[in-house]
Amino acid sequence: MKTRTTWRILGIWLLAAGTTFAQDPLAIRGSDTFGEELGPKLVAAFQAQEPGVAVELESLGSVSGIAALLDETCDVAASSRLFTDDEQRLARSRGIELHSAVAGYYGVAVVVNAANPLKTLSDGAIRDVFAGKATNWQQVGGPDQPIAVMIRDASGGTHLGFRSLAMDHLPYAAARSFPN
Repeated sequence: MKTRTTWRILGIWLLAAGTTFAQDPLAIRGSDTFGEELGPKLVAAFQAQEPGVAVELESLGSVSGIAALLDETCDVAASSRLFTDDEQRLARSRGIELHSAVAGYYGVAVVVNAANPLKTLSDGAIRDVFAGKATNWQQVGGPDQPIAVMIRDASGGTHLGFRSLAMDHLPYAAARSFPN
């Protein structure tokens, strides 16, 4: 049953991309969230059904996948976020019709160091921490210590998705990023 479901999901993506089975490899670019676990499994299941089709999977972040799709240098963009209004306008201006299909869901968590006695944060406190309004744990009910914020790299969909869902689209404060 898993293989069948997997095949249907990738089949939807292939149809959405307008891909035909030619000599060129099927190029899937984008989300590292997709490319770490789910993508390779979907590609393997697809290639079991279509062994003559070469597939290239590159996972450098949602931004890179959508850019490659808009530049027509890939067949499928894997993204852990929706298209932005700017990306949709650019696609229309280039005569590209965008389609999306859900291949799965993922979760995002805010993690506090285990040594911090603070066990919960309100939605407002999370927004204040990541937007830079709260810079000391004491401001959100914790100990009198500075907050070191770490966020995903801006090229990933998680970066924009979290900003949209948890921060009401406020910009991130200066923070230390780590690779996707």
